[in-house]
Amino acid sequence: PMEEAPIEENIPVWKIQIMASTGPVGLSNPDFTSLNKAIEEVKIENPSTPFNYKYYVGTYKGKKDAKQALKEVRQSIFSDAFLVKFD
Repeated sequence: PMEEAPIEENIPVWKIQIMASTGPVGLSNPDFTSLNKAIEEVKIENPSTPFNYKYYVGTYKGKKDAKQALKEVRQSIFSDAFLVKFD
């Protein structure tokens, strides 16, 4: 029988993408540690782009909270960070 996924799974969330790279960047990288936030590394298999590693901070249920956090992140070295919605 199919197990029901927790309802949480279906709620869209916002994350802040701080970087994309062509290869893995160590999570102990000083740029990352300077944020004092947990960094999420996501490897994507996409032949149409060389940037197959993406780095995110935060998971926010509300766009307002995400935007507030984004302001803080943009004051760091990651001034071109942006929001990404995951449905």
